[in-house]
Order: sequence, then structure tokens, then C-alpha cells
Amino acid sequence: MEERREKYLFYRRAWYLKQAKIFPEIFRRYNLERRRRIANAKGDFSLEGWAQKLAYYGSRCFYCKNFLQNCEITKDHRIPLSRGGTNWLSNLVPACLACNDSKGTKTYHEYVKNRVAV
Repeated sequence: MEERREKYLFYRRAWYLKQAKIFPEIFRRYNLERRRRIANAKGDFSLEGWAQKLAYYGSRCFYCKNFLQNCEITKDHRIPLSRGGTNWLSNLVPACLACNDSKGTKTYHEYVKNRVAV
């Protein structure tokens, strides 16, 4: 019985990864919503609002100011969900994958202070 369950989970995960490559925006949105529910964060935003915000920043990373390509655009919470941030559009900024990963759970001010110090 356990072997059957492991086989099922293996195929389910393979299907999930395949679908995530085909429909990346849908899966990013799903994971963001899941993180919001876990953190019990308030707020929501539309994809149209996000597109407007991206246009406002000129498709540049909020932190390093490099131009973003569609494959590396991430939505970064200036105040992370894990630190009490909201999921409102006012708390989101476009960031490249490298900046978003290096920022982690730091707030905007903590991250900028550490970037300047380095």
C-alpha cells in the first residue's frame, strides 16, 4: 500500500512540475495565494493592477534597476508576508530573481542598508 502511495505522489509531482512549466503565471499566482493564506495576510491585487505597476517602474528591478525579462520578473513584498506585510499592490514591487532571492525575509530598509554596506 505504501509503495502505491509513493508511486502516486511521484507521478503527481511530475505532472505538477510539467504544468508549472507550461503555465508559470498561474502557478506563481497559486503559490503566492497559498503563502498569503498561511501568513494570514490581508489584501489582494489584480493582474491588470500588477501590469500597471510593472509599467510604472518601466519593467526594471526595483532594487538594482536592471531591465527585466518576462522569465525573471518576480513580485517582491517590500515588507515580507512572514514579517506582517500585506498582499496589497502597494506592498509589491517588481524585482529580478537574484535581488528577490538575496532579499529573502528582510524588509526593504534592511536590504538596502546591507546592499550599500557591502
